[in-house]
Amino acid sequence: LFIDIRAQDRLEQVYQDAQEDEKLSFIKTKVAKIEENPDNNNLTLIGENTVTGQKISLEADLVVLATGMVPHNQGLPDDVAVDDYGFLAGETGVDGFVAAGCARKPYNVAECVQDGTRAALKAIQAIALGKA
Repeated sequence: LFIDIRAQDRLEQVYQDAQEDEKLSFIKTKVAKIEENPDNNNLTLIGENTVTGQKISLEADLVVLATGMVPHNQGLPDDVAVDDYGFLAGETGVDGFVAAGCARKPYNVAECVQDGTRAALKAIQAIALGKA
């Protein structure tokens, strides 16, 4: 069960392979309630298939709840550019102010490392050009 799936770049192929696995099923669902089955300690997920409108009740021995990222940009200068979701824009619009990693968008660890390297190089350039 999922609300939305973020599968970009190399993860797109993993997602496509998983969809082809007959042991797996993907149902776009909003889970309204999770209850524990006292007989076996499994969890019962109760919700609605958002595509068909059908009510769903599914028992599972493992449930993974993944939370979305919400940017925390309070206290930033007013002139720092943010995107429609509140993440810092790639170009912040403020000299010497460089956004990186999950401050820019929901990245995974490897992407954060790459973006951190990019930000460090931009910061070095800003210092070299006297903009920081």
